[in-house]
Amino acid sequence: SEIDLPELPKIFPTNALQERPDLKAKEAKLRESIFIEKSAEYDLFPSLGFQMSGISMTSNISEPFEQWKASFGPVFNFPIWNPKREILLATAKAESQLRKEEWKAIIFLAIEEIESSTKSYIMGKNEYALARKSSLATKSILDTTKERFRAGLVSELQLLEDERQFLKTNISELESRLQIFQFALNLSKSLGLEWRELN
Repeated sequence: SEIDLPELPKIFPTNALQERPDLKAKEAKLRESIFIEKSAEYDLFPSLGFQMSGISMTSNISEPFEQWKASFGPVFNFPIWNPKREILLATAKAESQLRKEEWKAIIFLAIEEIESSTKSYIMGKNEYALARKSSLATKSILDTTKERFRAGLVSELQLLEDERQFLKTNISELESRLQIFQFALNLSKSLGLEWRELN
């Protein structure tokens, strides 16, 4: 029995885009670059820390802890101007911007691939419908010619010609049918789906 032709997937392209491995990889790179950029920015801000000096134990048990409480307190770190930190921040921002552009570019490319694959698939199905119609028509003609040949109304040459036409259109139908599966496979790849998810 013939394998059923694949249908268009019942999924929104925007949802399917999230499953593409290339987009996932670019998104991960973008998130990483943004994190590095933010870290470089925070390095330029004042920070709050805590200072605790060492204590020495004595025969008076409470004395060391009193020293510890007295020495414990907040410390504000004000980073002095550091060219290296400025360069690191500038580099991180440039890297982050590059990743953003790459991410946008691959999204646009993915959308174009989906659009192109969908159009090819629809055109392929239309071509198959025409090829099948032509194949059925030539088969009907061949069946009629065979009956007429048996009745002695047409020559063997005419029968051979009609058989040739039927084989030609039948091959065209099979080729267009096979092409639909190829278009469906391309569409599944562009959507980041598995083949079984098309039906």
